[in-house]
Amino acid sequence: MEQKTSSENLLIERIVQDARSEADAAMAEATANCQRAREDCDARIAELTRAFERDREQQVAGVLDGAKTRAALDVRKEALRDKRRVLDEVFTSARQALHELSGEKREKLLRALLVREAEAGCVIVPAFADREALTRLSKELEQPLPVSDTDAKSDGGFILSGESYEKDCSFDALMDEIRQAEETNVSRILFG
Repeated sequence: MEQKTSSENLLIERIVQDARSEADAAMAEATANCQRAREDCDARIAELTRAFERDREQQVAGVLDGAKTRAALDVRKEALRDKRRVLDEVFTSARQALHELSGEKREKLLRALLVREAEAGCVIVPAFADREALTRLSKELEQPLPVSDTDAKSDGGFILSGESYEKDCSFDALMDEIRQAEETNVSRILFG
């Protein structure tokens, strides 16, 4: 029986050794698989990290570009507001200077307006400040025009009243016309 036991022991030992070898091989394969899986995960994490970083950089650049654009627009708006304010001051000063004209200069302007705008058959409705001068100037026209007994509601100039129309030749209307026609040129002169 001893021989049988020894053969059995050898067989058992061999089975155990084979089992250990298979277990070691399975462990080595599992370790290698785990290592590959870890490396794959690390590579995927690195790839995702790079992708997220690129996306973050693009988003940051987008936010910065948007902020720069808004800031540039705000600066332009502010500059336009300032330019508009300066233009308003220039034309307000010109309007005031026009209203403050007196004597020969004022009469010369009124005469030029009458010659340019007057038509046969219309009535001159003068501003109170210019009634006397316009009464005198109306008689000097090629075809004298009547002067209304009522005053135009303006600080200077006159209104030409025809059968179916009125032409506003007040100093304010003249300045509005000049501003509309010359604002771009004045802006170019003032601001380049």
